[in-house]
Amino acid sequence: MTATESGMQANQPRHPAEGFIDDVLHNRIVVSSYVRKAVERHLADLQTAGERGFYFDREEALWVCSCFELFRHSEGDFAGQPFMLSPWQAFCTYVVFGWKQASDNMRRFRRVYVEVGRKNGKSTWLAAVALFMLLLDGEPSGQVYSAATKLDQSKIVWNAARKMVKASPELLKAIKIYRSSLAVPSTESTFIPLSSDSKGMDGLNISCAVVDELHAHPNADVWELIDTATGSRSQPLIWIITTAGFNQAGICFELRSFVIDILNGVVDNDQWFAFIACLDDGDKYADETCWEKANPNIRYIPTLLPDLREKASRASRSAGAMNNFLVKCLCRWTSQGKRWLKLEDWDKCKAAFTYEDMLGRPAFGGIDLAEKLDLTAGCLCFPPINEGEKWRYLWRFYLPADTVDRYKQAGDLRWEEWVKAGLLIATDGAITDQTVVRADVRKWQADFDLRQVAFDPWHMSRLAGELIDDGVLMIELAQRYAPLTEGTKEFEAQVVSNGLEHDGNQMARWMVDNACILSDNDGNCRPIRPQRNSNAKKVDGVVAAVMATSQAVRNPISIDSGIGCFSM
Repeated sequence: MTATESGMQANQPRHPAEGFIDDVLHNRIVVSSYVRKAVERHLADLQTAGERGFYFDREEALWVCSCFELFRHSEGDFAGQPFMLSPWQAFCTYVVFGWKQASDNMRRFRRVYVEVGRKNGKSTWLAAVALFMLLLDGEPSGQVYSAATKLDQSKIVWNAARKMVKASPELLKAIKIYRSSLAVPSTESTFIPLSSDSKGMDGLNISCAVVDELHAHPNADVWELIDTATGSRSQPLIWIITTAGFNQAGICFELRSFVIDILNGVVDNDQWFAFIACLDDGDKYADETCWEKANPNIRYIPTLLPDLREKASRASRSAGAMNNFLVKCLCRWTSQGKRWLKLEDWDKCKAAFTYEDMLGRPAFGGIDLAEKLDLTAGCLCFPPINEGEKWRYLWRFYLPADTVDRYKQAGDLRWEEWVKAGLLIATDGAITDQTVVRADVRKWQADFDLRQVAFDPWHMSRLAGELIDDGVLMIELAQRYAPLTEGTKEFEAQVVSNGLEHDGNQMARWMVDNACILSDNDGNCRPIRPQRNSNAKKVDGVVAAVMATSQAVRNPISIDSGIGCFSM
């Protein structure tokens, strides 16, 4: 690469942005194929964009990059120090602000999509972009917004910017801080956090909008609002910075696919800039040499590599942690449902104990009552009551006898074998006999110190009412993230750490092998059936166990207090 090819004039010192370009081209740093294409696109445009009415203003690009040093870090080890763009950040800033339209000298790029792993300084950089656009872009009555679906999310970047202003006496002279806005009186410009639940969403005249974590947007409402509210500005800018996510049907993945087409040369669009730092197809999550592809700040933030190593170690032991590591740290978009527990971990938890061994012990129950023709699962969870004890679990399964026979006629003999082994109760007739389930719960109540029984209200309102009449404390737990996340994480931790004991129930083992985990963007999770062959792959026993665990965690029993002594 020559100096001219990078946009650098001869005999001038190399800027970090231009150094990044050179390092990418000569393989001195590890980058994703999409980052390489972003660099190659810039260089190709230097040769051909003039024909399309664009030119690169290197002086402007360098000036904008230098302006970011006006902003100061307000937290952590760098508090009080000037904000210095990392080379990859400098490259993005340099390219976005350097390219101009020949017709009016306004910016070429109006939309920016940056995807990068967590803990790479996204929010701080985005706050600096917003402050530049507020104070130094020269837009009269500029309207700058930090946009998200919820106000708390939109305030993350806005608060980072507010702290930057407070940390700088120079900025405080020009920018006024109000409760919900930053303002520059000299240009009548404002920076405001904006969300779909904000008032006054209509009538916006946006000069700049910064969007952090677009993957978390459940729909396109906020994006469509800001995208259509820039029409009266001469050079509006919408800047997205996000990690990968789980929702491949959402607006973030849609825009990502669009900009990839631009980088691949499939779509011609001169107004979008894209920088996608992610693992490439074929890269292995455990290969540390690939991590820089999704974490370009790994060379500049000393704590980032150790943090990634710790997360990779946890990911190797937990499907839930693996899912989050791949998506949030390595920017590999993936579906939400992934295989959850490892059978080898589960089998290590097998112990020799019986129902009778647990008589009189404090217990929590969980019941996943199926539709009339399907499987019903009940689980008893026994928290430890003495130091050194483990959590213990026992199951009961119920299926209509006609359904057992139907499986047998279809060649699936395991259900009949489970009945013969005493693991499965075949209730008479074509539908599950709920009186049998009720009788078992009443027996639990007689045999144990039964604190609570959690249930999914979807199919169980009548039976739950009857059990309440029997004096059983019944707790509704719908199959949603909020009620189940805590129990899901606790149950997984018990299995992984060998802090759980089960009696080797083969039906429960089969369901553990089937179970997948469903996660959302906030780290919440719950067990689900696999997406393929879901009708044949039952997980009811795992769900019942998680429900029981959820209530046990919420109502802890004091260790070493003895049977019957507990805290609620």
